[in-house]
Amino acid sequence: MISRIITLAIWAVAACWACSVSPDLARRPGAGPLFKIYRAGKFGFMDNHGNVVIEPRFDEARDFFHGRAAVHWKGKVGFVNEQGQMAIPARFDDARDFLEELAPVRLGRLWGYIDTNGTMVIQPQFQAAAEFREGLARFYVWNTITLNHRGSKTKFTRDTAPEYAFQPPHEDPCGSPRGDDGRFGFIDKRGAVVIQPNFSDAGEFHEGLATVCLPESRDSASPRCTVIDRRGNLVFPITTRAVGEFSEGLATFTVGKYHGFLDRTGRVAIEPQYEFAGDFHDGLARVRQEWKWGYIDTRGQQVIPLQYRSAWDFSEGIGVACNSVCTYIDRTGSRVFPIFGSTFWGFSGGLAPVMENQLFTWQGLWMQLRNRLLRQEPGVVYIDKSGSIVGFYGR
Repeated sequence: MISRIITLAIWAVAACWACSVSPDLARRPGAGPLFKIYRAGKFGFMDNHGNVVIEPRFDEARDFFHGRAAVHWKGKVGFVNEQGQMAIPARFDDARDFLEELAPVRLGRLWGYIDTNGTMVIQPQFQAAAEFREGLARFYVWNTITLNHRGSKTKFTRDTAPEYAFQPPHEDPCGSPRGDDGRFGFIDKRGAVVIQPNFSDAGEFHEGLATVCLPESRDSASPRCTVIDRRGNLVFPITTRAVGEFSEGLATFTVGKYHGFLDRTGRVAIEPQYEFAGDFHDGLARVRQEWKWGYIDTRGQQVIPLQYRSAWDFSEGIGVACNSVCTYIDRTGSRVFPIFGSTFWGFSGGLAPVMENQLFTWQGLWMQLRNRLLRQEPGVVYIDKSGSIVGFYGR
């Protein structure tokens, strides 16, 4: 993802650190009614009341979309339905989600797309492929790639590269491979190329717009990155250091060390004045000034004052803000319930995962005492918006 084009390297380092210290348990927005659970090294699913619906038996699992979830089974990837049956046999080497009724799948070194019946509707032909968003999907093609392979840098062709090289760039900030001559383009649901693969970088479409970058050119003094529409037409050039993805009509941009927001025409909607600015979620964006965090609305008005030492994005009407104690807060800034620690995942489908030893409620304190008495490591639980424990994710 190309949220902040120039600062991607810094973000990647931070993300690598984060993924090395805690698993990413975030459930994707819009996912189906079931929630992942983890028991004895295997994944299964529970419902939103904590009842186990699909017993843990998969090596890995993704979220449900359109009644299908990608699962790793006996060394391959297939799709399970909400009753736990293998709706699409495990015959793929990799797969992503059915975000718009088509899912990217990999066979060997090439990615294509299947429908919810498992029929290949776009034949495998790309070195990497992303999920569909707003009717378009990014694809990535390259001829050669240089990898740190067996202790030394080695150049491979697309026919000789190891299979781990064929992963969608931006998806894993801790090591997504990039082709030496890699280019992004976009296809529609018929597999027709709508926007030619001319870009060295490209973000997904959000609200009809995407940020793309042309390969560097020695003789070009003009900006090389632009915002385009779904036909590939230029909407406005990027003349600042970074532009984020559009969310609720606005996108972050950077001038010097300050962040502001642009509207869909490239006009400055909120002047750059913040040391950090996040995307809008539920009508609010977290911002930081003089190391104090708070939240603004899409007009740039402070809705929740800049008074916290740290803050996290809102999801489903709930955010997290911290001073001496971290607290789940609502959109007015009112405290919902407190929480220990600094590892949080957002709400999706009415539930959020949280570490047992961070939950500052009677249930949470009792589970911490129990873990101490049993001398076992804290696990992860799902809580509802009142802070009540609904189900157990796993350890």
